[in-house]
Amino acid sequence: MRGKQSDVSGDEPRGDTRRTKRRTLGRRSYLSLLGATATGALFSSAVRGEAGDPKATDLEFIDIDYGGSYDASSRYNGLEDVYRVWNHRSGADPEITAGQPEPGDRCLAHHFQGNQMTANTVYSFDANHGGVVDETYQRFRFHPNGMTLADRGTFRFFWAGLRNGPTSSGGTTQEDIPNGKDGWSVRLGYARRGSHNHPDEYPLFVYVYHMDQVNPVPELNVTETDVRMNEWNDIRCHQVLNTVEGGQANADGEIRVWVNGELAFERTDYRWTSVPGQGIEEAGPYGYWWGSNQNGETVYFDDHHIVVGGIPENIVPPTQS
Repeated sequence: MRGKQSDVSGDEPRGDTRRTKRRTLGRRSYLSLLGATATGALFSSAVRGEAGDPKATDLEFIDIDYGGSYDASSRYNGLEDVYRVWNHRSGADPEITAGQPEPGDRCLAHHFQGNQMTANTVYSFDANHGGVVDETYQRFRFHPNGMTLADRGTFRFFWAGLRNGPTSSGGTTQEDIPNGKDGWSVRLGYARRGSHNHPDEYPLFVYVYHMDQVNPVPELNVTETDVRMNEWNDIRCHQVLNTVEGGQANADGEIRVWVNGELAFERTDYRWTSVPGQGIEEAGPYGYWWGSNQNGETVYFDDHHIVVGGIPENIVPPTQS
């Protein structure tokens, strides 16, 4: 396992020969399928061969198109065409915006106003894919707009994987530890902990609710890889759910996270589920600060791409160490 683990409150793709398909999510094309020759930003600098290559695995490609979704006449400027927006607490709406933090394409903005959380803006696998999703690879860009953390403060910004249920967040008692039937979650964030270049960088953490956690509060796995403030960061994450045999959860669930090309975290012995129907339900951006008030701040997201079913063989992976 890579990364330092503490309990704090507050590989290769499968070798089967199968099919590929790509979806681009934008206004009035939420589930439109593109042809096998379509290209997207996810693979623009990392492609060897075509999506229709017979060696390709059975993958679905989802490209979140903020620009194509933009609609100034709707709440959130069209964001609900690509994400489910829920648990909205901030006094300011998350929105598709342009010109911030720099001129260019439209991106997603989360604003903090009057609450420590913005909203969950997530892609729904349950709504858009038949069957249970048990493996995803995601890539997105994230820009903390000059944010500064107080000592011991934390900031969470992305659901890498979520199965909603009583034990997917907010644990306070032993009964809140997931039992494989009632939810789980994996979130990404950064913290003012350990050695780092404050206020320009803070170490990434991976925040996990799983069956083997020791305390009701989840594991805060603080890594040695920093997220850069006031600039775009390239984030990638890969999750494979654990297998289940004879009603027993096997300790073979996987999580990997890369930050700006560096493998920041890897663990391959998680247990999240022990019964059918506990697959990856949702994933996507959100914002939540703890111990370091961020009211008035804004964070940005762009180029969110998802692969369901594995890591494509034609992707040149980030460095493994």
